[in-house]
Amino acid sequence: MSPRPPLPIAPLGAALLLLWLAAACGRAPGSELDPRPARLVPARGVRQLPVPVRIEGENFQPVAVRQLSGGAPVRLDQGFQALLGDVALQEVEWVDARTLRAQVPAGLAPGLYPLTVVGPLGRRVALKDAYRVTDGPFGERAAALVATLAASPPVVSEGQLLTLTLQVQNTGDATALSVEPGSPALGGSAGLGLVSGPTPASASVAGGASQSFRWTYRASTSGTATLQVGASGTDATDGHTATAASASASVAVQPPASLAATLSSPGVVGLGDTFTVTLTVRNDGGTAANAVAPSALQPGGTATATRVSGPAPTSATLPAGASQDFTWRYTATTEGSLSLSGSASGTDANSGGPVTAASTATTSLIRRATEVASDPFGDGTRFSYVFRYDGRIYLGPNKSGSGGVRMLPDGSGAQSFAFSFPKDTTSHFSINTSSGPFPSIGRPGCTLNTSECGPDNETGRGLFFTGTVNGQEWLTATGTKAQDWNYLYMTPDKDDVLDFRYVDLNTFAGGQARGLSAARFYANSLYLGVPDTTGNRPGVFVLRRTPDVAPGLDVPNDGSAQDLALGGFEYFGGSTTLGAKANPAALVGVDAMAELNGMLYLANNGGCVRTTRNDPRPFKDFPGDWATCRPTASAYTALTSITLSSGADLEPADRAVPALVPFGGRLYMARNTTSGPQLFACSPGATGAASDCDAGDWSLVAPNSSGDARLTQFDTAGNTRLTLLAATASHLYVGFNNADNGLVLFRTSSPTASARSDFRGLLDCPADQAPGDCQGLGQNGLGVGATRIFDSVALGFDGKSYLFLTAGTGTSAVRVFRIAD
Repeated sequence: MSPRPPLPIAPLGAALLLLWLAAACGRAPGSELDPRPARLVPARGVRQLPVPVRIEGENFQPVAVRQLSGGAPVRLDQGFQALLGDVALQEVEWVDARTLRAQVPAGLAPGLYPLTVVGPLGRRVALKDAYRVTDGPFGERAAALVATLAASPPVVSEGQLLTLTLQVQNTGDATALSVEPGSPALGGSAGLGLVSGPTPASASVAGGASQSFRWTYRASTSGTATLQVGASGTDATDGHTATAASASASVAVQPPASLAATLSSPGVVGLGDTFTVTLTVRNDGGTAANAVAPSALQPGGTATATRVSGPAPTSATLPAGASQDFTWRYTATTEGSLSLSGSASGTDANSGGPVTAASTATTSLIRRATEVASDPFGDGTRFSYVFRYDGRIYLGPNKSGSGGVRMLPDGSGAQSFAFSFPKDTTSHFSINTSSGPFPSIGRPGCTLNTSECGPDNETGRGLFFTGTVNGQEWLTATGTKAQDWNYLYMTPDKDDVLDFRYVDLNTFAGGQARGLSAARFYANSLYLGVPDTTGNRPGVFVLRRTPDVAPGLDVPNDGSAQDLALGGFEYFGGSTTLGAKANPAALVGVDAMAELNGMLYLANNGGCVRTTRNDPRPFKDFPGDWATCRPTASAYTALTSITLSSGADLEPADRAVPALVPFGGRLYMARNTTSGPQLFACSPGATGAASDCDAGDWSLVAPNSSGDARLTQFDTAGNTRLTLLAATASHLYVGFNNADNGLVLFRTSSPTASARSDFRGLLDCPADQAPGDCQGLGQNGLGVGATRIFDSVALGFDGKSYLFLTAGTGTSAVRVFRIAD
């Protein structure tokens, strides 16, 4: 079929063209009344067949026409013409102001054609590339829509925004016009609220192209939500409706991350100790928390501490329900109450939003005196010695006399050890008829000739101590007997069972010997003080050999040991040959030994004696090897020392001289009298040689200002016994038993201390304000109501100095304390 020529325009002379409204106003050509085509539907067709089409646009307005003659009525001219290129469309018909119908004739050459619409007034308006002619009926596929749906992110937290994206793909060749998504259908257990969308509301999708439509939702409640939605549009070629089947997507909604934090630290920290502070952060929410990091800890309170390290780790990821410990290390620097506070924060793994734990706090009491063990033996033992052996703290013996406990200086790493004592089966035999080895050194009330008692039927606690001979460290233990004591036991063992070796002193100890009341390793020898009731009391022996081979040593009378015959030394000994200068006590022992300027000092209830050489010989044969150091100060001579009532189970309170201690170039003596306690200091050189303590070199230290001025009680009558005297390199410590208010400890840094004001107590308070305004170090009773001191020793570990002591009430289990120097 050949193209039709354009329709002729009616001559102006044939009719009067009247425009309703517009023409009457004389509008110019090309005005808004011209037709405005927008599209052809369909927009393509095959060349072999005529194709009915619909022209869509605006301003398809007919015009009013009336003849100038004859009085004919006005009629509407609906004559529109349309052309593709130069080819007129057939059967052009006006439908309404937005629509024309026509037919594309067959036979157009394949290609893209512009559309020209000619209105009744003859005005031409063209639309570029409006129609494509194809070469055959199978050359183009109809528009076909396929939809996919995705939620991003697929896992969200409550309150988080998410995007729902519908991707519509046109898999055909024809353009899909006015593609619009449906309304998403929501199902499942989670709550989602629509915030906005879809964007865009509609769009045309060319063949082979895709278009995204998006909605924004906010998650409200946890669970799993499912969403379904499809889309539809119009095929631009044939006008059919193209539909995309509904696609679905799911969203998991979780409770958001929720952090809670707990800060913890030790309840009590020793001054100078390094301790751990832990911030435990929990994620109580349903979503992981990323990059969780603690805040800096904020200090408060009256005490101070210095941060050494931390936090470790610096950050962590916490899955839902998980926890993480963040730790710091601090060193306590001043006494008092230390508070620390902090929190932690991170981000919600789903939303990326911040999550923060509420601030938390912890409080530690920093004390100079701290308890490192309570009932360390686990059996209620009421007394214990304390000393260092093999680099650790040793305690013992337990109440059965069968072992002890060792631990690190802070009380950690506690381990029990057992005793094993051999039986002497050579020469002088051990008298316990049970077969050895024996597990116990003996205990009060043990059944004789059983393993409950010691190898020689020892029935009480003696001494437990250490020392070094020619570089070898020896642990020494003794039991006690009512009479005929003969053995001490030594071991270099360090394992879980300490295998002791005996030392048989039968040749030297008399039948009235009770045990040991004092001992000291000095100049590679062991000096022993033995309580005795004979006329040669006390027994003072020196052992110059050690039991290097098991099972032990039967000491020969060849100089391996000697009786130093100090029973004949005035005031110190009880020999009847001394007359008025004899020690009057029925049972005389040695209470304390110490070394000053290379010489050995010994003291008891009667007096004080010192060596003049470091290898002293027996006094009766070499009196020049010994000299008196008994104070002549009136405060000393006016009062009477207490005396030993037993040689077994001794405590410091049972001794007239619980300790002799050098400090700052002076020698200090703790003394207990029948009137009360005294503290004396010897200043060498005051009356004699510059290196020696002579009788006139002593003076009373820190006398009372109320009550008996001859006593040292820090104006506290309840301080009835002086039971601790020890020194570090920087401080001298004194301690008192006090049954009323608990034991009391003071210390001084002055090497020439003389007055109560030279001493300090709790929080460095001046001791001359005691008792009302100054408690002892660590609080009276050490904060636990302890009333009695059992043993003490000043030791250094890792460059720090400490005072260790054992204390209690005498009726409850022993406790172990450490005082930071």
